[in-house]
Amino acid sequence: MKKIVFGFLIVTALFISAPKVSFANEANNPPTGIKTEGIFQVPAGANSSVISGDDLDIVEVTNDTKRQAGAIWNTDNNMMDLTKDFSSSMYMYFGDKESKAADGMAFVLQADPNKNNAFRTGEGERLGVWDSTKRGEFGLAIMNSVAIEFDTHYNDDFDMDISKKKNHIAWNFPGKESSYYDHSSLIGSSYRKLIHNDLQYPENQYLSDDKWHHFQMNWNASASTLTYQFDSLAPITIPINVADVFGTTSVYWGFTGSTDDSYAQNRIVFENVPGLVDGTVHEEAFTKADHQNVTGKKVYAGDTLTHEITTSYKDGKVNWTHPVLTKNLDANLSYVPGTLKLITPDGKEKALPDDSWNDNSLQIMLDDLGTDNNFEKIVFDVQAKQVKEDYEVTHTDVVTGSNFIAHSDEMKYTISSNSPPNLTLKDANNQVSLKDDDELILSGSWLDRDSDSVSLYYQVDNAPAVKFAENLANVPVGSKHDFSTKLKLDTGTHAVKVYAVDSDHATSNVEELTVAVDGTLTFLDIPNFSFGDLTVPTSNTTLFPVSSGSLKFSDTRIAGSGWKLSAKLKKEMTTVDGKHTIPNGLVYIGSDGSRQTLSENESVLIDSGTSGDTNEHVVDWNTNQGLALNLNPGLYKGNYAGEVEWTLEDTPNS
Repeated sequence: MKKIVFGFLIVTALFISAPKVSFANEANNPPTGIKTEGIFQVPAGANSSVISGDDLDIVEVTNDTKRQAGAIWNTDNNMMDLTKDFSSSMYMYFGDKESKAADGMAFVLQADPNKNNAFRTGEGERLGVWDSTKRGEFGLAIMNSVAIEFDTHYNDDFDMDISKKKNHIAWNFPGKESSYYDHSSLIGSSYRKLIHNDLQYPENQYLSDDKWHHFQMNWNASASTLTYQFDSLAPITIPINVADVFGTTSVYWGFTGSTDDSYAQNRIVFENVPGLVDGTVHEEAFTKADHQNVTGKKVYAGDTLTHEITTSYKDGKVNWTHPVLTKNLDANLSYVPGTLKLITPDGKEKALPDDSWNDNSLQIMLDDLGTDNNFEKIVFDVQAKQVKEDYEVTHTDVVTGSNFIAHSDEMKYTISSNSPPNLTLKDANNQVSLKDDDELILSGSWLDRDSDSVSLYYQVDNAPAVKFAENLANVPVGSKHDFSTKLKLDTGTHAVKVYAVDSDHATSNVEELTVAVDGTLTFLDIPNFSFGDLTVPTSNTTLFPVSSGSLKFSDTRIAGSGWKLSAKLKKEMTTVDGKHTIPNGLVYIGSDGSRQTLSENESVLIDSGTSGDTNEHVVDWNTNQGLALNLNPGLYKGNYAGEVEWTLEDTPNS
């Protein structure tokens, strides 16, 4: 019986004293962060510190102890210049005390007379930055400042306009009396409350939930506004009259915080600090076939896409050191081996090893970035997989350096569940040779498994695509359909692509062939030569035609093709009755005065050259040059005529 009673009592005792389940403490496990060496200093008396780690530093505003007062500011070398835009991104940790936490911390921009030695103690609800909690008392705030508070504890008077016991985020100007409301009453209490501008509440009710919360802000110098966002809450924009609030454009920035009888840890890790380094990472995706941007558009199973991730250095006091790009590829995309490369600012490309990928995760160490090396681009191809229903792919990237971390904006496109057409082209991947008066015949077939119709396109070189067949009925669906079309091409070598697009806008594979179109070499005009009425000479005489005209020919061949014009005697100069001739009568006089007799056995070279931009060539002869008649004494009188055979040859280009 004693054993039974004892056992019962133990069970009861355990039940009564069972502790509340506590959070696993994440204070030392921030999601990311940078080193902040030389960025901050702590005023004398403040309970703040920088906890240095191997890869990142943690700024601790207050530790997990009662009655702490914290402040930490930038050093003089890291002032914030309000004439320039800046941004900052960080993670904030408020402990794990939930409703028992106090009091929180505040981000502060200030031009207090005490500069980066500014430090305030007092009631916990002041968070080390706000003015007195007593009605009518002023002068205890950090002056010439703006503060964004992250309040983990509700205070009856100071937080009177807040839903009771709610953690909250708000802003105001600590040194301005207008930031407070003093209430006095002859009957009842007198109190001071802080005016909470743009009041927000954390999504999880408590800031002190053992989680790191993302906080980012951006200063727009031209608009004179500070915009901040906590986690996924709506962004808040603070209009700031710089001259009125600070009296200067060079201000200090940092954090203050406090605990009271209730307490919690307050910590920060930075992804980037204002003014030190400014950089971006940006991703785009393009179709492999024609480099069309697919952001916000549909792609299809089997499509090959080229992704470009550009990491850029914009400005800063120092270089962006040891940047590492991390990219996680969606499971519905597969990397195309052998396509990973780096492109530098001078346009040089460097192939990168495929083992930079671990499954669908890419990690690449970039070179340090600065004014001399201000960007590096990573390029690779992926292929879209088949999906059962339309699937939106969201791409984000992060580049983590030792002193700056940048995230890309989301880049999205949708993989369509529609199957694209499949197209085959006769002579694909081969070369077809044509003459310039021939037509190219494009023929093949297409097949689409699920669309109502298909349109067909061809593209010649880099010219716009031409739709040569529109809305061809896909009946019966999934069967093979033949096609054929003709087109004329200019002389030269051309890349001709053919593809199909279905009625759901899915694009087929692209088939390509090479077409070499050669031109022709053709006489256009061969003149008749007349030597007029002549008198038999008393000595050997050479006469040129009194009328000749020009010899013209057309050359539509590929530029650089060789040609040669020659002539030979087909019929000696002979009288009409055929009884008399002028032996060796026709000669060709060159531009250099050289003399060649035309004969029936051997051709005389007249001219040569290569084809160029002009298709029509004209052969003219100057005075005392060209075809001539050689006369000698003793010739018989009569009407003489002869024939010359002109030859135009296609010759190799020497």
